[in-house]
Amino acid sequence: MKRMKKNKTFLLDIYSTPTIDVVGAKFTKGGPPFYASLALHAIGATYRIILNIPDNAESSLALIEYLNPTSKKPVKIDNHTLIFKIDVQNDERKIKLLGKEYKSIVVSQESSFALFSPLLWEYTTSDMLKVINSHGCTLVDIQGFSRLKLEDSEVINTFEAALSVLSSIVLSSSNCVIAKFSLEDFANNIEAATTATRILVRRGIRVVLTMGSAGLVAADNGVCLSIEPLLKSGYSVGAGDILATLILYAIYSGMDFTEALLAATSATSCILTLLEKHGVVARASCAKHFKEHIAASKRFLFSNCCLENVAASLSNKR
Repeated sequence: MKRMKKNKTFLLDIYSTPTIDVVGAKFTKGGPPFYASLALHAIGATYRIILNIPDNAESSLALIEYLNPTSKKPVKIDNHTLIFKIDVQNDERKIKLLGKEYKSIVVSQESSFALFSPLLWEYTTSDMLKVINSHGCTLVDIQGFSRLKLEDSEVINTFEAALSVLSSIVLSSSNCVIAKFSLEDFANNIEAATTATRILVRRGIRVVLTMGSAGLVAADNGVCLSIEPLLKSGYSVGAGDILATLILYAIYSGMDFTEALLAATSATSCILTLLEKHGVVARASCAKHFKEHIAASKRFLFSNCCLENVAASLSNKR
């Protein structure tokens, strides 16, 4: 993996939308942009997030303070603010758009790093390609194309289309693309997930496949890395967003893909544990976990296997 040029401040372009999460009677901040900020705050990073909400510069600016993990200032929702409300009930999520309808995006040129993570089709597969082609390293989380419902109406599944677009792109030697998705996106079909992983890796795309309580499998150029669950039980909201952000930050810091996964998973476990115990995470409270991969020997299982053995690795972990 080509090492990225390090600046003093980590700039991260985020193509996703903040949310207001409703769990029971509790309202909390949420969404990939907020959890990205929380993750970087927790490891003590110096960072700036550039929020790229579709066709909505006013909304992007209005929500920047909302992303601050230490701010208690309520977000002002009006007719120009693009934000989603997510109701969590019995592990099911119902999502509703608040404010102005979205249209198209203008790709930011400020950062070499991007997190592309649609929640409810507010971005298209064409947008995904624009982002990949405009950044040195992009993590694409395509779960949002398939898993969410719109107020109990029919599910619009564009996951297959997004996967097809990723499978057909031609990367230059300077491009770093990481695809993140879950086994649920393949209806828990291990063979289908393995086939998709093999195709993407052959195209030069690194893959992170999450499996809930079974942990995750990552693949890069014929090497499979099997990692234990981020948390055995308890608080897991935002885990995928935190993990994705920290993988990008680790690569920015000069780590290779395997090192990045170790650092990111270790710090993510620390953050989730603190959220479960205290509901808040102090600045740099998980910095040591990120730098030293604390508990890696107990938490992580390495498997140097070729892609043909990914299915066996997945089966053993389920």
